[in-house]
Amino acid sequence: MEICIKMGIGKLLLADNWHQQFEAEMAANGIRWLPIEQTYCRQILELPAVHQDPFDRLLVAQAICEEMTIVTGDRYIPKYPVPILW
Repeated sequence: MEICIKMGIGKLLLADNWHQQFEAEMAANGIRWLPIEQTYCRQILELPAVHQDPFDRLLVAQAICEEMTIVTGDRYIPKYPVPILW
């Protein structure tokens, strides 16, 4: 969702076939789509107000609820109780 929003406002330029490459990489790496669940929204309410970006807060909430690791270089996300890879 964030990729499409950034493309839509001109902050991200990708090749025309980016979605095909994206899907191929997801399949090759066993990455699955996560819907926005009600539990994630409730988890957001439990997070400290460390990060102001709502998309990043959603990613943190998803990672907590799904017991997943976040791959990021964002400087604020390590302040949350979630495993980080990078």
